[in-house]
Amino acid sequence: MVSTEGPLGDLVVRIDGADVGPITPGVHPAVDVPFGTYRVRTGSVHHVVVIDSEGRELSYELDPASARHGWVLAPHARERELCLASVTWYYGPHLSEDQDSILNDDGAGDLVALQRRFDHFFSPPPTTIKTKGVNGKRSSLRALACEAFDRNEIVPFKAREPSSGTRPATPM
Repeated sequence: MVSTEGPLGDLVVRIDGADVGPITPGVHPAVDVPFGTYRVRTGSVHHVVVIDSEGRELSYELDPASARHGWVLAPHARERELCLASVTWYYGPHLSEDQDSILNDDGAGDLVALQRRFDHFFSPPPTTIKTKGVNGKRSSLRALACEAFDRNEIVPFKAREPSSGTRPATPM
């Protein structure tokens, strides 16, 4: 669960009727956006309710058959210019043809079913790794400022420059 609320306040999360706690705006400097991770059983569909800082409730049905590696819920992400991006980092002399991509583009909305595994969530991978003489790569699921990503820049959502019609960036 990713929070785009920033200085507006907390997100309250309920899974199958049980409160699982808030996601608060105070985040560690190394992460892109406030987030919480929750585990659910895979045997049934789960009902998730998210209450934003203005008291609006958003409901989602999560079917384990729809996502091999889970989901990311990011309420109001596109309207607040948050892009969930798959970014691959390479270590060593050779690059691959993997393409970075926006996962919540083209109508995906606030709910993204993850069809692959990621090495890092909402933070950059380490600047160096031990590759033992071979090339290495790490994949990251990032919460980035859409406008910067469109310019091939990686700017964490919380560090974005506010544009017209959006709220100010979360203080670091």
